[in-house]
Amino acid sequence: MRNRIDQDGRAAGEWQTATGIDVNTGANTMARSNCSVLGHGGRLTFLDADGVEGISRSGEAIDLLYLDLDDPARRKAAYRDVLEAAI
Repeated sequence: MRNRIDQDGRAAGEWQTATGIDVNTGANTMARSNCSVLGHGGRLTFLDADGVEGISRSGEAIDLLYLDLDDPARRKAAYRDVLEAAI
């Protein structure tokens, strides 16, 4: 079966880049290292920032947003802030 080609000339389903955002610098350092070992280092970026700041700073269109956060003060109520920054 042939791959469907999108308007950019890529096979449907191929992704170009992804950005991860985490306040935990150590987690990002480990993620960068793992992605480099797996050969994905050039396609993945990890920002050391909180979600609202990172999304606001990136300026990129968001095709998929996966959220997993737990603000120490606001707990899961912080999801709304991140979602509003994303739109």
